Amino acid sequence: MRMPSRPTAILCSSDQLAIGCISGLSELGVRVPQDVSVVGFDDIALAAYSRPPLTTIRQDRRRLGRIAAERLLSSLSGKSPAETMTTLPVEIVVRRSTAAASAGVQ
Repeated sequence: MRMPSRPTAILCSSDQLAIGCISGLSELGVRVPQDVSVVGFDDIALAAYSRPPLTTIRQDRRRLGRIAAERLLSSLSGKSPAETMTTLPVEIVVRRSTAAASAGVQ
C-alpha cells in the first residue's frame, strides 16, 4: 500500500479476511473506501456491522452444503456424481466499504 501505484480495490476470499484487511489498512493510515475499496465473500452477520459496513458477495450456503453432502454420500456409496462441477448463483451486497475509483486511476 506504500507503492506509488497502489491498488484501488482488494477482494478477499472471506468476510473475516476482509474485516482483518480493513483493520490492517487502518493501521497504515489507508482509508476505506476513500483510498481503497474492500470486498469480502460470504456475507457473515458481522459484515453489516464492521466499520465501515462491508460490501460482500452472498452465496446460498445452505444449498452449497446440501450439494456437497449429496456428492460426498454419493462418492461414499461408490456412485460417481452426475455432475463434476456446479455453479451456484451469488449476489453482491453493496455496503460502504466500496466506492467508485478516482478519475485519475488507470
